[in-house]
Amino acid sequence: MTTQAIENIKKESKSFYISEDQKAFFQERIEKFKSEIIEDFKKFKKSYPDKTFEDFKAVAHHELHSGNIEGHPLVLTLGIYLNAFDGITSADLD
Repeated sequence: MTTQAIENIKKESKSFYISEDQKAFFQERIEKFKSEIIEDFKKFKKSYPDKTFEDFKAVAHHELHSGNIEGHPLVLTLGIYLNAFDGITSADLD
């Protein structure tokens, strides 16, 4: 999956949920994934103390690049997951 494909999935999933009047659901899922991502990052950081969140994000995106993503519901869930990464700030990581 290319970087452009990832950006398209993020954009299209956000647009879908907003157009379906499910913005609250979208935001709730973003928050859930953010919590999971932060926990995973903490585990990653213990194993790789010299790595940053951007390194962790790159690893996660690389895993997506090597996978085969098919199916409308899966793509929408993936879009929420990818949008959650964008919602994490350095303050969330402390």
